[in-house]
Amino acid sequence: TEYFKRAIELDPKYESAYNGLGTALKAAGDLDGAIQNWKKAVEIKPDFGFALYNLGLAHLLKGEKAPALEYLQKYKARFYAALPPREQQELDELIAHCK
Repeated sequence: TEYFKRAIELDPKYESAYNGLGTALKAAGDLDGAIQNWKKAVEIKPDFGFALYNLGLAHLLKGEKAPALEYLQKYKARFYAALPPREQQELDELIAHCK
């Protein structure tokens, strides 16, 4: 996490550093911290796919279906056509689970 924090200090608009920090925090068990950093990544770059998808999954893990649905639908709107069929199906199933 220290490398991501240092990257953010050097460039507070570096969305990939926020995404990486979010991923590291989730792995460490800090889901709320992860969500905070993924939201910052999306604030900087609204169509940042990794962060949108991660936010959807994280909110789903917390049982927060409304925000999970919002982020997963944004991800789908931007990236669905580029996904392989298996990943399209998985995304559709996640979205259905949110409803």
